[in-house]
Amino acid sequence: METLDYLQDHLQALGAEVTGGKMFGAPCLKINGNVFLTRMEEGLVYKLDEVAREEVLEVAGASHFVPAHSGRAMREWIHIPLGIQADHKRLAERALAFVSTLPAK
Repeated sequence: METLDYLQDHLQALGAEVTGGKMFGAPCLKINGNVFLTRMEEGLVYKLDEVAREEVLEVAGASHFVPAHSGRAMREWIHIPLGIQADHKRLAERALAFVSTLPAK
């Protein structure tokens, strides 16, 4: 399983101005003040566009992220549990690309 630090270093090596922060009290990565990746509930959670979400949901174990405090699925967020094989570098790049299109906070 890739760590947030590892993925942040990877994205910064590609030239992205990624910063760290918190989402629901958990560590996360941001671009332009917007969260695109976090680690919580024993896995990594990515904010992805519709095409990427559909691809990732085909991975066994991947699901829409449901925060414990709300009990409702966050449509654009996909949770990949620890131990599930996935190309986390590519997912982080796709999440970054998607969130980079959103207005800065």
